[in-house]
Amino acid sequence: MTVTITLIGGPTALIEIDGFRLLTDPTFDEPGAYQLPHVKLEKLVGPALSANETPARHGPAGIEPLAGDVIGFVVASNKPGSRPIYISSDTVWYDGVAEVAKRFKAGVVLPFAGAAQTRGPFHITMDTNDTIETARAFPDAVIVPVHTEGWKHFRQSADDLRTTFDTLGFGSRLRILEPGVATIIEPPPAA
Repeated sequence: MTVTITLIGGPTALIEIDGFRLLTDPTFDEPGAYQLPHVKLEKLVGPALSANETPARHGPAGIEPLAGDVIGFVVASNKPGSRPIYISSDTVWYDGVAEVAKRFKAGVVLPFAGAAQTRGPFHITMDTNDTIETARAFPDAVIVPVHTEGWKHFRQSADDLRTTFDTLGFGSRLRILEPGVATIIEPPPAA
């Protein structure tokens, strides 16, 4: 067994073991003073990565009291010329996702796209239509759908996405992952 560990900074390390990855204690705070109730801490260096919270919504407007709050993330390297990665988390396509596309020029987008349906006739994650809208909003990003398999409440699969993307001419931008297999994704260069 080989273990690879990459220090991101501070307590944050990426541990790779048998094809799986674990991120420890992700702290992405910028340098500065942080006042706690009993002590003031001062962080001297920034992280190798930054993470920004993004809006997300578990279904149609008004679902929040039933489904709870949810957020997505944009993760970016501090290396010049790199592009951020957008992780939608459990959300459907709505104005909040469109706003993320306007603010961040992500090179890789991970939509949670299984069309999960747990209550009533609506989805709490993206369906194929939502995923196509997301691909249109990020016009040159590689689209890497996750959260499409393994649960009975998913109504659409990665195969449905492949068919839809190919039919609409987006197929070359779609990368379907195989569970447990490390896959290199090459984002387009920053403009």
